Amino acid sequence: ILSLVPDLLEVKLPSLCNLKSLEVELTPLDEGYLSQTIKDAMLKKAAAKSDKEFFKLIKAFKARLELPPIPDGIVDFLRQNSPSAQVTFTTEFPHRFNLMEVEESDSAASPNLYLC
Repeated sequence: ILSLVPDLLEVKLPSLCNLKSLEVELTPLDEGYLSQTIKDAMLKKAAAKSDKEFFKLIKAFKARLELPPIPDGIVDFLRQNSPSAQVTFTTEFPHRFNLMEVEESDSAASPNLYLC
């Protein structure tokens, strides 16, 4: 949902300056209105970066690419004032998410990530 906010990553959140831990619960997003809204927002952001990024994303969606469990930059956005906060990923749908893959994709940019 946060990825739908325009220019979200430019916003500063002073209220999260004492964040010690963050639990990210992954829930499947089934096809429907919300899924299409998120895809549209991703396309808009990609188009703002470059035509190449935009067409790459369109091609990926046509190939039935799944939306990423956590859009780029969201975890860092939440930890922007508390970069040492511990992040834990959880899900009640382990058959839909590969937590190891999620952790690996975010760990390069964000240290202190854990799985539950």
